[in-house]
Amino acid sequence: MVGRLAEFMTRLRHAVHRLAQSRTAGEWSAELRHQVQALTQTPADLIWQQTQLDRELERLSERSDPDITLSLAEVRSALIDRLGGRPTRANFRTGTLTVCSLVPMRSVPHRVVVLLGMDDQSFLARLSSMATMP
Repeated sequence: MVGRLAEFMTRLRHAVHRLAQSRTAGEWSAELRHQVQALTQTPADLIWQQTQLDRELERLSERSDPDITLSLAEVRSALIDRLGGRPTRANFRTGTLTVCSLVPMRSVPHRVVVLLGMDDQSFLARLSSMATMP
């Protein structure tokens, strides 16, 4: 288990380094595909997600000037609405990892809740806004 975590951390460190460089949209498309494959494993029943990512990356390449370099922030901005989660009925309590926003988690009991990428000020602001909801 520790070896797998160490391998993931090495891959993640490599991805962060590679994604810090500016490149053209076509180069971003290839690099993002590569990094997603290096960091994830898509089960056969969810391969549609990989197909959707490939489609959106291709659209980004087609719509962009091939001579202009883009930063990661610019690529993220171009893709965020296209790749964002869509509200669906959550399938909680399956014994697997559930990734979701905090709102549907209010009434579902969980033994462990992990918040990634949220600083304490954001968490406290979110918590206070949830407390005022009906």
